[in-house]
Amino acid sequence: MTAPPGTRFVDGLRVTPAHLNHLQAVADAAVADLRRVVGRDRVAIGFRLLVEGTSAVLTPGVGFTRSGLPVRRDEAVALSLPAGTDPVAVGVRAVAHEDDATRVGDVATIVDLLSEVVVPADAADPDTLVVGTVTPGNGVDAPSVDQNTSAFVPPHSHRHSGTFVQDEDGVWLFDGATVTGGGGGQGPKGDPGEKGDKGDPGDKGQKGDTGETGRPGEGLPQDVTLLKGVNWSIVDPVGVGALRDLAAKLQLEWSAELDAGSAPRFARAMAQVFIAPIDGGFPVTRPAFRLDVDANVVTFTVELDDQSLTALGKVGGALLLDLVCDYLVDTNGNPVSSSQALLRDARAPALPGGLMRLTVPVERG
Repeated sequence: MTAPPGTRFVDGLRVTPAHLNHLQAVADAAVADLRRVVGRDRVAIGFRLLVEGTSAVLTPGVGFTRSGLPVRRDEAVALSLPAGTDPVAVGVRAVAHEDDATRVGDVATIVDLLSEVVVPADAADPDTLVVGTVTPGNGVDAPSVDQNTSAFVPPHSHRHSGTFVQDEDGVWLFDGATVTGGGGGQGPKGDPGEKGDKGDPGDKGQKGDTGETGRPGEGLPQDVTLLKGVNWSIVDPVGVGALRDLAAKLQLEWSAELDAGSAPRFARAMAQVFIAPIDGGFPVTRPAFRLDVDANVVTFTVELDDQSLTALGKVGGALLLDLVCDYLVDTNGNPVSSSQALLRDARAPALPGGLMRLTVPVERG
């Protein structure tokens, strides 16, 4: 029987970074598999909004945010509702918690992921899973709740009743969308009918009037803002010794001025940074970074820790910058293009928006 993956610690073993990285990689892979099954921005189990007297309660549950982080609550939470009668969103937000006791210098070596219930919830926050809305009763009338069942994953044994049910442990589950129609099975195939006679062709109709000429299509946009330069080589690897200083100021120069005022609102959804060692024995990690927009320049300020630099120094790899161009707009309010054609002196039609991935190649040694 095939043994499950894992790291086995025995007496006398000299624990190395490879052991610890493998331990974390196995756990990360399990979470990734569950995330693929459940889906992003969806509830796997629980997170049912219930009314108890003049209060509302969120039951225990598990789900994934739009950014892919798991959120869970093991106990029911009584909601603190604002005054008024307007509906408010209820969500569960993933929050990173650094263990100050484990800091080495300015770096916390242990980071936990906590889940907090937020009312009202920010639906635009990619780290918040919105599970429904509550309309307060101002402590006099009973509140009312509403949950979009399309965000809930039905269990394997669901019966398509369109309702929420509890399993043997009291956990709330969605029983699947209602299926209309009778419950009988498919009947036997009938015998084919007799072939009918071919009818006579009808009279040819008169030719209709020519319709008006339609307007010409707009075609591809002409004034799309393009990336025209970066302050590093996208083909020549940089050494690990120079990477930390370079990562502190990675600049992207665009062909037109950008709307710096709108960038902070979408900063968390706009950009991601990854450290990707070329050897699978080292995990892909996400360093801390800051994104700034000024005139026609976007600047990534990436903080690299010693562990990440050590991994890159041993096997090489890349620093990856992901930019969702739909959220980065120029001063005309139009999204910039994800095309990198100008970086290789190519001329090609460019469309606004899309995902741009830029690579800072890193050589080992």
